[in-house]
Amino acid sequence: MTSSIESRRATVVLVGRSDRPEARRTARRAVEWLARHGHTVVALPQDIAVLGIDRLEARDEPFSSADLVLSIGGDGTMLRAVSLVNGLPVPVLGVNVGLLGYLAEVEPVNLEDSLQRFFTGQYVTERRLVLEVEVQHRDGRR
Repeated sequence: MTSSIESRRATVVLVGRSDRPEARRTARRAVEWLARHGHTVVALPQDIAVLGIDRLEARDEPFSSADLVLSIGGDGTMLRAVSLVNGLPVPVLGVNVGLLGYLAEVEPVNLEDSLQRFFTGQYVTERRLVLEVEVQHRDGRR
């Protein structure tokens, strides 16, 4: 799928995990690349705090105006990013700095190349199902 985003500046929402030094380094690289290419990078206040990147613009609800969500972490971070998007038609690009990487397919070494491919429309989107599950115990607790 190609995108009309290649001809304009984009708003990218950064979602990240902080307990891995690689996540912070990768997030900094992403912010630098995106800023160099004229894109706006925003994040939830808690993601700015955990990633330690004060150059980001804090927004309480950045997803409705996002052109891309960049998830930097592992599969749990990817699931969190998808949950935050909450069904909006916003692509989520996962950069794997976790242990497994089933959902976050981009490795940190390929970050800049993957961003370049996204912004030039050289990518394919995959639609995934999201399930919401609630567990109720026999005693009524949830």
